[in-house]
Amino acid sequence: MITTQKKNLSDYFVSTYKGKKVYVLDPKADMIDLDDIVHSLSLSCRFNGHCKHMYSIADHSMLVADLVSEEAKLYALLHDSAEAYLADICRPLKQAINRITNDLIKEIEHNLLHAINMKFCLPDIPKNIKTEVKLADNTALWIEAHEMFDEKVLEIWEYGDLLNPIPDIKLTHYQTSEKCEEVFKNEILKYYKERMSL
Repeated sequence: MITTQKKNLSDYFVSTYKGKKVYVLDPKADMIDLDDIVHSLSLSCRFNGHCKHMYSIADHSMLVADLVSEEAKLYALLHDSAEAYLADICRPLKQAINRITNDLIKEIEHNLLHAINMKFCLPDIPKNIKTEVKLADNTALWIEAHEMFDEKVLEIWEYGDLLNPIPDIKLTHYQTSEKCEEVFKNEILKYYKERMSL
């Protein structure tokens, strides 16, 4: 058996699709690669795969972006981008882990999102946009759940505050993860370029 001893918490890293090392407890902007994010999130299924068919975190991120203002779109597209390095932990489990670890996951996600925002020349998310994205995120969860799960399962779900009225939107399904990845990357680049041209 081969063992390697880690000396410090900062020694732990994730190896990415593009061959980078992302030190998840001490992330920096130069560790972040857009191709890593869009590839990972296009292959990562929402709800830990417990849904009627494949529906990725990239799909979810684009739905959230459809529900926010122009000013908030890039933040919405990237709101779950830390999950490219941490994986998608379902909401109830994430809440439980944060409760017993003094917000450990929340802190790691915050630090990763800060590095990602720095990579895309975004300031940390302003409070009003954070509120808008959270409302859209909750609403996207409601829309997804009502297409992906049976009614009896939904009775026990909690969504938080929702848009009122809830938009009548059908989920987009891409034929392949490659197509989803392409569309997701193009959406991020579109709003990134618009922002940089201001």
